[in-house]
Amino acid sequence: DVRFLAGIRIAAIGPGTAAALKRFGLHADLVPSTYRAESLAEAVIDRQGRAGRVLLVRASRGRETLAEMLVSAGFETEQVVAYRSLDVPTADPEVLRLLEAGAIDWVTVTSSAIARSLVRLFGERLHRTRLAAISPLTGDVLRQLGYPPAVEADTYTMEGLVQAVVEWERRHSES
Repeated sequence: DVRFLAGIRIAAIGPGTAAALKRFGLHADLVPSTYRAESLAEAVIDRQGRAGRVLLVRASRGRETLAEMLVSAGFETEQVVAYRSLDVPTADPEVLRLLEAGAIDWVTVTSSAIARSLVRLFGERLHRTRLAAISPLTGDVLRQLGYPPAVEADTYTMEGLVQAVVEWERRHSES
């Protein structure tokens, strides 16, 4: 029964999270226009107007930026890990074979942790495909690892990532 949350303001990092909340009967009162921790922190600080208490429901991995910015602004934060993501220990032999053959056109990279995992698992084989980063942050990690993305999403969502790939393909098929 979600009625016990009456009067509690809920923020979501982006539209995907807001949609997931809606499926459980919850409304996101705040979704920043740019789907990054920095933007969410700034929006919460601006909207709240004064320090308060914030429950951060998050993944086990990820940057501490949101909590750090809120604490710096005087907020009291409590963090709850809602899910854990784990690295795959070994590469799928079929994926290795397809990468070796140059048969994979695109690899989408949706987080910095995934970028690091991909490089660990597939290494130089990634130079035989195009990488699409969901955000500039993920793109920066790929570049630091020596695998610059062909595209970065303008909107940091799966839809934005697909759109970036489609636009790249459209531009390159016309030339």
